[in-house]
Parts: sequence; structure tokens; C-alpha cells
Amino acid sequence: MATVRNRGRDLWIPHLRPKTLDVSVDTVCWLGIRSAARLGAARRICLHVEGLDHVPARGPVLIASRHFHHLYDALALLTTVPRQVHFFVALDWVHGRSGRRFMEGLCRAARWPVILRQEEIARQAREHPQGPAYRLDETSRYLRQGIAEATALLRAGRALVVFPEGYPNIDPRYTPKQGAEFLPFRPGFARMAALAARDGRAPVPVVPAGLSYSVAPGEAGRRDVPTPGGPAPGDLSDALWLRGRWQVTLRFGRPLDAGVARGGEGAGAPLAAFVRQVEREVQALSQPAMGGDVAALGDLAGQPAVLSG
Repeated sequence: MATVRNRGRDLWIPHLRPKTLDVSVDTVCWLGIRSAARLGAARRICLHVEGLDHVPARGPVLIASRHFHHLYDALALLTTVPRQVHFFVALDWVHGRSGRRFMEGLCRAARWPVILRQEEIARQAREHPQGPAYRLDETSRYLRQGIAEATALLRAGRALVVFPEGYPNIDPRYTPKQGAEFLPFRPGFARMAALAARDGRAPVPVVPAGLSYSVAPGEAGRRDVPTPGGPAPGDLSDALWLRGRWQVTLRFGRPLDAGVARGGEGAGAPLAAFVRQVEREVQALSQPAMGGDVAALGDLAGQPAVLSG
């Protein structure tokens, strides 16, 4: 079982070195993003990784990950996975035309498929009529395009990261989650894996990835001062104001065969059963070794720590 730790200067993750230099735009972009992720990870998280050998070194793979922190989940995955990875991202949180152009340009350069969450666009339209950078009638087009791009990446033998819950537990903007709960997995990731393997193409293994967070030793008493309108003491979102480092455990499970979801149009009972299987695996891999998620978070406000269900 592979174990990787980062401790300041000791942060180093082995990565594949191709025999010939790949100078494609998305690879150059990924190298820059990964370098920034390593710097961010060294400053803000103490990372422990298990099961890295379950991630195929080459060929198509879809990593279905828990989504706990809006930023640090990606830092952990970018720092750890020993090959170029692409993320399936939602950009409906962006505000303003300039923000939309910038983020879409960055995702296009990195070949990160972009979608919009219909319910999130509708929520923003209700609460901030002048704020959303996207319209509700754009969601279908982005969904079709995002799925097509994700399928093309998998057929090209790339690695794709998907957060099937759709929302993190900790987000400065909005999340429907309460505490450390999981949301039901959306089936889109299984459909993409099934679509990519059609017409005799190579099967796409789905690797479940679990994440467990706790406050690093000695960091529980250090936090930023909440801004007006910030979270109430004891709320899980109080973790947004933590100054210092998180203890993050990232676990990869054995690859699962998405072939059971390929029947017919990739829908129905086989697909639903496979989605539930992946969901159970991710939840099991997200269980902390000791204590609960965000252990010692309660110490920040003198409240009991929030535990995983």
C-alpha cells in the first residue's frame, strides 16, 4: 500500500517521466497547476495517501472521489496522482463575464470538461438576480459538451477526476450539505465510463477515492477571524476560518469494472447498482482511522466535534 506524506521541504511525489517531451498545451497547463498545487499543499495540508498503486499508471481511468473541501480535495489529488489528471468541474459559482471568460479559458487550456448545475443556477437567479454569470437555458448545452469532452478524454487514455456528490461539505459560497454528510452519488460518472468503452474500446476502470479530514496536531487553536456574516460557532463551516494545516487522508480503492453499466443505453438497474457500489466504496474509504471527520474542530468553538455518519 503506497504511502505519501508531505512535511514542508520533504514534499515530493514520484511522477511518470515520458521518454519524449509532450509539449501539448493541456500538459503544460497541468504542469503549472500541479506545481501550484504542491506549493498550496505544503502550506495548508499534512497529506497521508494510501492505495496509490490502485491508480493505473497508463490507460483510461475515472477517479470517483468524495468531495469534502472546495479546494483542498483538488490539491490532494493533483499532488498525489502520478500522472496527468483532468477534473470534471462545475463553473456555476463564477460571477461576472470576466470571471467566466477567465475560468473557461483556463479549463479549456487544461482540457477540464465544464458543466453547470441546473439547480445551482436557479438558486443564484432567485437569490442574486444580477449575480449569475450563466443563464438557466445554457445548462443543457454545457452538459452535452462536458460529457462529450469527458468521454473523449477517457477514450484517449486519460485520467479523469469526478466528484459524484456535486457539492463539497466546506465551501465559502454555498453547499446543501449539513455537517459531514454525504450526498447521493449522481450517475453521470458511470454513464461517461460506459460511453467511453463502447464500440469495442478499452474498458474504463473506476477507482473510488475517499477523503478524511482532521485538524492537524497543534493547529486547533489557530483560526482566522470570521468576517461579518460568517458561520456560527460550532458549525462545520467554521473550518473555513481555520488558519494552519489540515490532516488529510486520501485513500484509493481497487478499480471497479464499469462494464456492468454498459447495457443498452447505460441506464436502468445495472447502472444504478454500480453507482451504489461506488458510493459505498467511497464512503468506506473516507472513514477516519481514529476519531471522526474534522476531529478537534469542536475545540475551535468549545463544541463537540462533527463526526462522519
